[in-house]
Amino acid sequence: MSFTYDLTTEPWIPSVMADGSTQDLSLLDVLSQAPQIREVLDASPLVTVALHRLLLTILHRLFGPRDVEEWECLWNAGGFDEQRVGEYFAQWQRRFDLFDKQKPFYQTPGLPPQMLKPVSLLSQEWAAGNNDTLFDHNVDARPTAISPAKAARLLVARQAFSLGGLVTAEAGRASAKAAPLARAAVTLIQGENLFRTLMLNLVLYDPTADLPMPCQDDVPAWERDEPVVVRERAPRGYLDYLTWQSRRIWLRPESEEGGETTVKQVIVADGERFPNDSAPRDPMVPHKVKRNFRPGQNPLSPLRLEPSRALWRDSLALMQAEAQMAQDILQCRPSTLDHVATLLERDFIPRSQVRTVSVLGLCAERAKVHFWRHERLPLPLAYLIDNKLLADLRRCLVLAQKTADRLNQAMHQLAETILAPAEGEKADSAAVHSAVQSLRQPDGYWSDLGLEFPSVLLALPGKDAIARNKICAQWARTVEEAAWRVWDQITAWLPGNARCWRAAVVAVELLRASLGHLRRPYKEVMEHEAQGA
Repeated sequence: MSFTYDLTTEPWIPSVMADGSTQDLSLLDVLSQAPQIREVLDASPLVTVALHRLLLTILHRLFGPRDVEEWECLWNAGGFDEQRVGEYFAQWQRRFDLFDKQKPFYQTPGLPPQMLKPVSLLSQEWAAGNNDTLFDHNVDARPTAISPAKAARLLVARQAFSLGGLVTAEAGRASAKAAPLARAAVTLIQGENLFRTLMLNLVLYDPTADLPMPCQDDVPAWERDEPVVVRERAPRGYLDYLTWQSRRIWLRPESEEGGETTVKQVIVADGERFPNDSAPRDPMVPHKVKRNFRPGQNPLSPLRLEPSRALWRDSLALMQAEAQMAQDILQCRPSTLDHVATLLERDFIPRSQVRTVSVLGLCAERAKVHFWRHERLPLPLAYLIDNKLLADLRRCLVLAQKTADRLNQAMHQLAETILAPAEGEKADSAAVHSAVQSLRQPDGYWSDLGLEFPSVLLALPGKDAIARNKICAQWARTVEEAAWRVWDQITAWLPGNARCWRAAVVAVELLRASLGHLRRPYKEVMEHEAQGA
């Protein structure tokens, strides 16, 4: 039986329209109607990222832009040239067919049927084999059936976010490397509609000038005639990188009663991988760059999502062009934000404008997924080009971290005093560590500050130095109050005996002194405001 599913005309991309309604659209409709679409948004952050990168690849292939002038012409047009988009899809229509026999979209046909597995293997969040059932409770004995639209969405996400580990192979099992985004925090600058969002993330692309990375015979995956094989190679350019085939995947369509096409089985095998020393810098990811590195070592390290660390605490990584993190390590913001900074400096975008930055990705260890995340943070664009403004924000973030460190020191002192066998003797270090970890349980310090930080982020731009110093002083008061609230929670849990009371007195004096030292730069402003009140 012959199956077909043309991604250029079939509805499969989840879209939020201007009026808030949701509907699935084809590739052609999404790009044609981009100004009328609020955003492309899937329940899976991985799918959301992968779909945006797919759309950006098509736009780069069609429009470049080679320089800022070309970019500005595209922006001023207010929409994408429907005729050029339509002609491109007509030219490559068969390559966008999910079930084409010779060259199915994003797949490698002809893999041995004995490698087939339940389609749940296609998704990071579904249970398959011995994976943890974090998100669902499917079992391999009763494979689920999914629509071609769902399969297409999972397919593009799997190529971008596959984790390293054992995979199916012709000879049984083989070890595969992780895909480009498996452990990266990916940024998306949001516009008021999909057209603006795509344009804001559309960096300059000129293969003749190696922008935004070295290029040689650079085309997207669907334009290549050569099959995907298991090998190491460097990407041939940005389009090759954006559509990197980290896995050889083959969907097996089936016909249900009534003629409906579904997918129940899939092959996911090892594909192409980067050499250890040539993984490129992703323009959509903040990176740390190691200046001194050994041969065969990758000097780039992407910003990762951490289980206990909210996005706002790493907001400097999104804003500062370059920062010295250690003697030989630099931290660099995404190139997409460098591009926006260029537009600000040319006064093409107002410096007072506020955009939303989404950060999406996985937190995983080896082949185990712990969680995924989609966070949004308001970003006044002035931070991208105003170093004095950025310095004040840095002061606020550093103060919050130093206060957390002092709070931790006080907790350590409290535990050590309580657990010491006798006065003047040392407590067991393992027991102290365990006690400090248990004391962290009621710690709402970072979550409290996370509620207050956006107001500080939005308040600093547009103010003079004196006004910004007052905002920083207010933040210092907020940070100190949050620390004392946590301390009160901790001491409220202590048993009511003399040893614990004595330990609390010693620790609270340490905390009071250290917080007073941190408050000193803002003391005069705080006292002046208190007198005024």
